[in-house]
Amino acid sequence: MNIAKITDAGGQPSIPLPPEALEQLNAAIGDLIQIIPEEGGVMLRRVGDADTGTQRQKEIAAHIIEEREDVLRRVAE
Repeated sequence: MNIAKITDAGGQPSIPLPPEALEQLNAAIGDLIQIIPEEGGVMLRRVGDADTGTQRQKEIAAHIIEEREDVLRRVAE
């Protein structure tokens, strides 16, 4: 079990996560973390590309590039 102390980071309450917790979340500095209320506490969950719609946007962009490669090359010139 890890215990962390609430600190002040730029006037905001902050809880530093130990490296083990980041590893369990498969997260790193800059990643989005979802805070999910649970009875008696909260659960942390890393927000992935699929959760933000980014993966779908990448798929759409790849499809457009594939279908319109000639047009995009002319526009780039």
